[in-house]
Amino acid sequence: MPGHDAFSAAIAARDNAAWCASVCAAHGIGSDEAEGVWRADAPTPAGYPEAVTLEPGLDPEVVLAALPTGSTSVKDSFADVDLTAGGFRVQFEAQWIMLPASGPSAGAAGIDGPDLPVLTPIRTPGHLAEWAASHGGTEAFASALLDDPTVVILGERRGGAVVAGAILSVGENVIGVSNVFGAASVYPAAAADARRRRPGRPVVGWETDGDLAAPLAAGFHRIGPLRVWLR
Repeated sequence: MPGHDAFSAAIAARDNAAWCASVCAAHGIGSDEAEGVWRADAPTPAGYPEAVTLEPGLDPEVVLAALPTGSTSVKDSFADVDLTAGGFRVQFEAQWIMLPASGPSAGAAGIDGPDLPVLTPIRTPGHLAEWAASHGGTEAFASALLDDPTVVILGERRGGAVVAGAILSVGENVIGVSNVFGAASVYPAAAADARRRRPGRPVVGWETDGDLAAPLAAGFHRIGPLRVWLR
C-alpha cells in the first residue's frame, strides 16, 4: 500500500516547486509563493504547472485565485483540492517518493553498485539540446538552466548519442530527482550521484503508478499522493 507522510510530502512538494521555478526562470518567467501556493507569473512551458500547492487542505478558491491569466495546469501536492469549479479536470494521479537520508532502506538496491550507467553532467547548450531531444521535452529545457547552481542535468552517452538521463534539483536540505528516462538502472545511478553530491540528505521525486517500479527497487518509498489538474 502507498505510504502517507504529509511532512515528507510537503518537503517533496517544495523541492518540486523550486525546480518548477528554475524552469520558469530559464524562460524569463518570474514566480513567488503566497498562502501556501507556489505560482508562476505567466503560463509555463508544456509539462510544467502554473501552481504547486505547498500545504495540505487549501481552499480551492485560494488556489484558483493564485493562478495567472491563461493557466492550464496545477499540481495538487496532497490530492485534496477540488478544482473542478475552475474548469479543471484531473489529468493524472501520482505518488511522491523519498529515498531516506540514512537507514537500511537507503541501500536497498545497492545504489553504488558497479553495473550502474555512467551519468555525467550536461554542460553545453548543444549537449543539452541532444539531451532534451532524447528526453522528448525540448521546449522546457532552456540553455539558461545550465547556469543555475541548483540544477544538475545528467546524461548517459552511448555510441555518440544520449540514451538516458535525469535531473537533480539541489536544495538546502533535500535533493530532488526528476525527468528520469532510459533504463530502470538510471534511477539508482541518479540517486547515487545525488548522495555523492550531498551526503546525508534525502532524495525526493514523484512518479505515476505505472513508473514506480524503478524507484521503489532503488530504495525509494511512497510518501503520499498528488494530482495534476488540467484545463
